[in-house]
Amino acid sequence: FLRPSYFMQNLSTLLLPDILNKQRIALPAGRACFNWVDIENVAELAALMIHAFDSFRKRKVDFCGPHNYTLNEVVAVLNHVQITEPVKYRPTFIFQYILNARKEGMSFKLIRRHLLYFLLLRYRPEPCISKLYEDVTGKKPTNLRNFLLRERACFV
Repeated sequence: FLRPSYFMQNLSTLLLPDILNKQRIALPAGRACFNWVDIENVAELAALMIHAFDSFRKRKVDFCGPHNYTLNEVVAVLNHVQITEPVKYRPTFIFQYILNARKEGMSFKLIRRHLLYFLLLRYRPEPCISKLYEDVTGKKPTNLRNFLLRERACFV
């Protein structure tokens, strides 16, 4: 059972409208740290684990990348690579997040899921750091800067 941490692709999907249209990331995440992984790395790791299935049978495997970032740090990387207008992180209160999400047409079910996730992140210890990807693939995982540069077309 492969359990990856927070996807870098959330920047180019879920969070993209606010990044492009409002030059911000507005979430009720406070100063929570996220461990960001690239879905391409997750897919490669999953394929290799299936290939060596006996080694991973009946195990739960947490796939964490080598770095944790707060949303302020993510915004700093995003601004450093200069693929969008300058972006800011705006931590929001829960009630404001609900109002904004409803105004943008998000379902209550999805809002509830996001709130649960972000609130759990705020009050748990910093995420794990792992060399699993390196150990299994023999390569370094995608870092946030390289992900943003690779996905540059999404942000313009």
